[in-house]
Amino acid sequence: MQKRECGTCTLCCKLMVVKELQKPPMKWCEHCDVGVGCGIYENRPKECRQFFCLYLLDENLGEHWNPLKSKMVLSYEPDHNLFAIHVDPGRMDGWRKEPYYSEIKSWAGPVTESKGLVVVNQVTGVTAVVPDREIDLGIVEQNQTIVTALKTGPNGREFDVSVVDKADEKLQN
Repeated sequence: MQKRECGTCTLCCKLMVVKELQKPPMKWCEHCDVGVGCGIYENRPKECRQFFCLYLLDENLGEHWNPLKSKMVLSYEPDHNLFAIHVDPGRMDGWRKEPYYSEIKSWAGPVTESKGLVVVNQVTGVTAVVPDREIDLGIVEQNQTIVTALKTGPNGREFDVSVVDKADEKLQN
C-alpha cells in the first residue's frame, strides 16, 4: 500500500484546538492556507508537531475515512486513551451515516474494555460512544476532563461516562 499523505487536506487546521495559538476548535487557523498547508510549518507549535491524523497512520482505515471525503479527522490521545472523531460543522450528522456509524460502534467495545473511550467532537459538544449507547456530554471546557467507570447493574456491565473539573479528577482516582 502506498503511504498516505495530507495532499490538499488541511481539515485538522480547522477542527483541532491549538492552545499555543489560542485557536479554538471548528475554526480555521489563521496560519492555514486552506487546501495548501501551514504557513508556519517549520515553526508550528508543539501541539501541531505532535498531532498525527489516524487516517494517515492506519492503513486499515478505508478510503472513506479520508478527511476530504468524510469531513472528519480521527485522532488518538494516548495520555487519556481517547479515540476522537472530530466532525466538521458543515457535515455534523456525517458520523451517524454508514459506513461510519457501524465502524465507530465496532470500535467502542474494544476501546472501552481497555479503559479508553471513543468520543465524537462537534461544535455542539462531545458525544461519548460506548457499546450500548451514546452519551451526550455537552461542551467540555479546557478545565474539565472526561472520566469513565464500569458499573455492574441489573442489565449487566454498563459504562458510565461523565465530565468533571480537572481538579476533581484526582479525587476520583
